[in-house]
Amino acid sequence: MSELQGLKKAELYSICRKVGIHALAKDTKKVLFDKLSSYIEKNPEEGLLAVQKSLEEETDDEDEQTLAENVEETDEEEDDEEEDDEEEDDEEEEEEEDEDKDYKEGAPIDLKEWIVDPLIEKFELVYGKVLDFTDSVGITTLDYNDELRENLSSTVTLNYVELFAETVVFLLHFVAFVPLKDNESVLEILKSNIEFLSESELITPDFSPLFTFKALSVFTSWLFTAVLLPLLFAYYINFSRRLIIFDEDEEDSGLITRAYKFDPFIFSLSKVLLYFFISRGNGPLIAIDPFGGIINALKTHILIQIDIYRNFVDILGSFPLVLGIANILTAIYSQFEEY
Repeated sequence: MSELQGLKKAELYSICRKVGIHALAKDTKKVLFDKLSSYIEKNPEEGLLAVQKSLEEETDDEDEQTLAENVEETDEEEDDEEEDDEEEDDEEEEEEEDEDKDYKEGAPIDLKEWIVDPLIEKFELVYGKVLDFTDSVGITTLDYNDELRENLSSTVTLNYVELFAETVVFLLHFVAFVPLKDNESVLEILKSNIEFLSESELITPDFSPLFTFKALSVFTSWLFTAVLLPLLFAYYINFSRRLIIFDEDEEDSGLITRAYKFDPFIFSLSKVLLYFFISRGNGPLIAIDPFGGIINALKTHILIQIDIYRNFVDILGSFPLVLGIANILTAIYSQFEEY
């Protein structure tokens, strides 16, 4: 039987004893195998059945033994795991006991949580807002600074500055600063009903002289000779033309345009010339025509207005001439700038 060749010596010895074959413990595996083979040859049917039955019993015993060994090993592993778990639990309990011994109970109220942390949070919030504000102010300041620089670098802006300065002189000349009770620009009905207005010594500007004939005449003459006439000349006599080339390779790709709608150079030049003729001319009242007529009356009225305006021009002095000449030189210089 081929099954007998794969058995161990102990298993062969056990089968020999079960079937009644005389076997010794010192017999080798080959001797035991030969004894079983001769036994089967002598008893072909009964011997073979007996050997097969013994072989099955031996296999069952081996399986039971293996199962028992596996169970024992499993039990041993479970016992080892339980022992390890118990040891870990004991270690954790010891650590917890040590921590409990080292633990010190804090104050009833945690000042850091209730006071310090909220203060730090508020400070960080306010500090962040301050940084955002300073950044926005810095950016806005830079933008306004660049815009101011760009505007002041224009000759047109200088003309506006000159007109503004002359307006300030005009207001300072005609507007007086008087106590509130003597201020004629405040209506009498208000003074009679409000005691404070009729008794106050507070210094306030009196704008009533601006509505007198002299002030209106000076303002009209200034508006005509210092603003309207120079603008008219600067509009029709405009040298601020520029040639803009779109493509250098093409001859007809250029466009002629004007840098300013009103030429600042002509504006300043005509303003200076008009101011010079008015301030340095002879007395116009001498040239009044004694003859009548509408034309002569109109001429006389214009000469009177010029004479009134000349009094204001005398107050301005050389101020408009200096600013005007400076604007003329600036306008000439600006003609060389590139566009």
